[in-house]
Amino acid sequence: VLKENDDRYPGDQRPLLLWHCDQDGEYMLRARCFRDKSGGQFSVRMQTYDSYDLPAGQSVDLTMNGPTRFLLRMQLKAGEIRAVAAGAVLSGHHVWVGLGSIVSPIGLPGADLISPLSDVFEDAVMAPVDGDYYVMAEINYGNDTVVHAWSKSYRSKELQNGAAGLQATAYGSTPEVFQFHVKKGDLLRVELGSSSPNSKIAYSEMPDVTEFSIAQPVADGKRNPFFPREPKPDEIPETAAVRPLLGRARDGRVEAFVAARDATVWLAVEGSGPSDAPYSVKVFDPVSQLTTGQPKSGTLKIGNADYWTFDAKAGDVMTLSANTSGFAGLMRVYDPELSTVAWHNAAPDELAFSWNLIARTPGHYLVQMTSIGGGGSGTYSLERNQYSAKTITRKSPARGDFSSGRAEVWQFTAEPNRPLYIHWKSAGFDYSVSVIDEAGNNLDLSLTDVGPNDRFGILTVDKPTTYVVVLTSGRKVPYTITLSDLPGYKPGGATTGG
Repeated sequence: VLKENDDRYPGDQRPLLLWHCDQDGEYMLRARCFRDKSGGQFSVRMQTYDSYDLPAGQSVDLTMNGPTRFLLRMQLKAGEIRAVAAGAVLSGHHVWVGLGSIVSPIGLPGADLISPLSDVFEDAVMAPVDGDYYVMAEINYGNDTVVHAWSKSYRSKELQNGAAGLQATAYGSTPEVFQFHVKKGDLLRVELGSSSPNSKIAYSEMPDVTEFSIAQPVADGKRNPFFPREPKPDEIPETAAVRPLLGRARDGRVEAFVAARDATVWLAVEGSGPSDAPYSVKVFDPVSQLTTGQPKSGTLKIGNADYWTFDAKAGDVMTLSANTSGFAGLMRVYDPELSTVAWHNAAPDELAFSWNLIARTPGHYLVQMTSIGGGGSGTYSLERNQYSAKTITRKSPARGDFSSGRAEVWQFTAEPNRPLYIHWKSAGFDYSVSVIDEAGNNLDLSLTDVGPNDRFGILTVDKPTTYVVVLTSGRKVPYTITLSDLPGYKPGGATTGG
């Protein structure tokens, strides 16, 4: 079966089935429309392919006559990975033998579970269930061409705990596959001790082969991995288990990723060197803590990304500051859901920069420091300063002027049946204003400009609500925010005054 020619849905008129004839005789084919949802005429065309056994760890020589397709048959156990290769020599030259689609034990296309690791395992099969699997091969040359085919079996191995994280040893340019467990929020860096940046790393969530069965499309809660069944919404993960981050630019020996949920991870590696040359495989946590009010320093290597982390509650207000030496900084902040919430590209000759951040989601935040273009290196410092809001009351207005050069944060609480009359007086309003609740959600004060220096508003709420006002300015600007009861207002609709 050619996977690219098979969609297996109503209206399809392409090849659907392949089976192995294990004895001579007459066979019967029963056909019906897909799920009994359509009807009409159909025709059956058949083609016979020669198939050849390809044992693990062994090679076979096959003599082919003319351009032809043939099948390589392999017996696999659930969870086994089998790498396949084939080549030929014609008139003293190596020629191409194409390896195409995978055919499953029930004749439908293979489940292609190995595809996330294809950078390392270019032509390979991963078996979700025990059985005979076929690889379609093709050669486009003349008679009596000898094809040399071989396969190698792989099973993932657990990484072992070491002094600085998880570790293992691999050899030369031979692919290896490992497995390990991650928890949501884990940020991990993979480093290979191979001497060449042309090394390869691939990773993905590891399939759980105990969830698969070919008894029928769905049996005892187990899914047939080859049957064309649309998954139910609750069977589709909300997000990939691991998400890539920058490890080191242009270097196949280094990768970094963060876990979006608990999972078992596949890690495939391939070094670049003599086949018997050992190299280390290390998986470790590269993150450092960024504590408020405590400046931190680091040294950035060419192409690298450094990571820092901090915890925040919804509504926390803070300033992030950085100073770099020898490189133009690129800084990103990821929230607990791994979305980018802030970033800064340094301008030409800008070696110091800062910005304010309001945490909208409680949890673990991640700060990435690297250089623009990945080509710079040098030392840097980071600092995070978190601010406690000062309280505004009817008797105590807010007064400030940004003389400290930092954000100024105020808060007040509005209550039902007691409207607030707001007067905001300022020597100009060309500064940043953010108004949020205690959970970090945006709020609106709906103030009205009355002249260039005054804003007024009336605020009513249906439940007690705390407002947090975050102000930032690059220059000194005096201001006051005054709260008072609404003149002439009494609960119940009565008014006073003439």
